[in-house]
Amino acid sequence: LPEHSSFYNMEEALIVCDTVSKLVHDPDSSVRVQQEDIGVIAPFRTQVMQIRYLLRRRNMGRVRVDSVDDYQGQESRVIIISTVLSTVRHDLSRQHRSADAADSLSGILSNSRRFNVALSRAQALTVVIGNPFTLYQQRNWRMLLEYCIRNQSYRGEEFHLDSVLDFSAHAQLHSEQPHQQQQQQQQQ
Repeated sequence: LPEHSSFYNMEEALIVCDTVSKLVHDPDSSVRVQQEDIGVIAPFRTQVMQIRYLLRRRNMGRVRVDSVDDYQGQESRVIIISTVLSTVRHDLSRQHRSADAADSLSGILSNSRRFNVALSRAQALTVVIGNPFTLYQQRNWRMLLEYCIRNQSYRGEEFHLDSVLDFSAHAQLHSEQPHQQQQQQQQQ
């Protein structure tokens, strides 16, 4: 991973560690999960290093934490994907993204090969941790979110497809209007 483009999200790293801890220490679970059964995938080196550090501090250093590219050809029983980036505000009526953050997002999270590698590494369970509003901006993640919501496997921040779909249609309509007006002017 290039060092110059490395990001981290401490809040998300802590959620990853809490999720690992719950999987390993859940007394109510009928399935026993060992640290060695869990792998964590993050797209940025700094996030990988933060999660490794936090897990070691919690005596869970046997959990493998690597980048998507490092997991190519590897599998774990459980995979936790930390998506890191959170560029979209939660207020759907004023959906904002900075151009730089959007470019970073599309360069990392919209890569179909990396998406497929990350999602196909788990033998039994995949957990995705990230901002649903950010992820929804990319086609592959949008389809995954919609699938999880329809199949009632989505957990986390309140996220309703109807609100996002209504906003997306509204945003698309407004982004097409200037283009249509420009075409009409050119035809005249």
